[in-house]
Amino acid sequence: MLPQHGYQRLFLWSTCFCLIAMVIFYANKSSWIQESEKYGTERGKKKTGTPIEDDFWKTTSIRYEPTRSYNQVLELGDINANSVTDSKVSPTSFSEVGFRGNNDTPTRYLLPVKSAISGGASFQYKRLKVAVRFALLTNRTLVLTPFVLDGGHVRGFSEDRVRSFESTFDVKKAEALLPLATINQYIHECNDKRSTVLAWNFYGERYETVREKLFQPILGINLPEADQVHPLPNNNDFDEVGAETENETCVALSVDGHFIATKPLIDDDIAKTINKGLTPAEEIRIVGKYFSDRICQGESYLAYHWRNMSAEMPCFFGRENKEVSCADRLKEIRKLAEIASDSVVDLVMKENVKCLYVACPLWSLEIVDILSKRMPRKDIIISGDLDVPDEYKPYFEDYYFLALVEQEIAFHAAIFISAGKSNWSDFVKGRRESEGKVTYNIRELAGLTNVSYNMV
Repeated sequence: MLPQHGYQRLFLWSTCFCLIAMVIFYANKSSWIQESEKYGTERGKKKTGTPIEDDFWKTTSIRYEPTRSYNQVLELGDINANSVTDSKVSPTSFSEVGFRGNNDTPTRYLLPVKSAISGGASFQYKRLKVAVRFALLTNRTLVLTPFVLDGGHVRGFSEDRVRSFESTFDVKKAEALLPLATINQYIHECNDKRSTVLAWNFYGERYETVREKLFQPILGINLPEADQVHPLPNNNDFDEVGAETENETCVALSVDGHFIATKPLIDDDIAKTINKGLTPAEEIRIVGKYFSDRICQGESYLAYHWRNMSAEMPCFFGRENKEVSCADRLKEIRKLAEIASDSVVDLVMKENVKCLYVACPLWSLEIVDILSKRMPRKDIIISGDLDVPDEYKPYFEDYYFLALVEQEIAFHAAIFISAGKSNWSDFVKGRRESEGKVTYNIRELAGLTNVSYNMV
């Protein structure tokens, strides 16, 4: 038995040892990781209240716990119309959604296979636009497949990481664009048949992952294996492919890679029609309009989407890269952020708008400090500054829906400044341009057109 003072001495030595070990452990982390922790945890929790994993530097990095699983629309049906908004929301569940019939001719389905291995939700929306374009040109009925949480904040397949089509887009408005079908309808008609899968820029491994981990176990849809997919070169026209599959009932469309970045960006009447038809769900529009009317006490504001890719490839959330010094990359991005901020504030002053709304990921919040050196912080608003009614808090606790709400806020802005390279920004820009609203690209605005893809 040790005397009491011996236990005290042992406790003190143990405590000192632990503190020294912690200091050594933290000091050995790269400055890149330390910066990620600083702006991903302290500032993130302070500004937004969003729960974040303590082990920020691990491969999975920031994790936002989803609040709703697939087929569960956020319950806003009990919103008090008098106290919050003039429009009372009564969301329709997926099973209750009805579509116009195709009684005259047999239904020919088009199933979008949106790869959920590369890119976030807005990249999946871009793939959806490709599928809608194909369906319009080939007179097919679009199957409403869901979206998967697969941005920088969370990866992997599970039911609670899937968000339904109708909680993302307005089904009634989409149905005015083209005929629609539910997943159950596709299963009923096609699961016992062999679907023909068409693919541009085909990645067999990605397709197999999505087929095995999403379509079969979660959605219940049978798709052929990768070796039975029909890969197509980029120069194939939609009309030509549509003619070849005219007599087939069940067609799935898989699009990926370079094809997404070129052909779908055709600026024609079809693209404008798609941008107008793919409107955010009514609940999203109501929440977004509520805040856009209040952000600047009803006066005009400028929305700025800042997305430096410091936390993404090649420095994926603090993982050091052999070819790129992530610490050096962070310094370079900060210089670009200073230049970009000068241009943003100049435009705010020139256009005489009252406020600046900044939409950015948690790991990019340093932009607020940089902007605050150039204009009053009280005139800069981020999501964490908003006074959110209890009825709307579910939209701010789920990162997927928060992104949609912020896109809606950006859509309503007097002026929108898009990120240099961003599917998030492109989605907002397409909607704004379809209604003649002004949008600037930060690279062009700040003279940063020669900056590499992975910077701003």
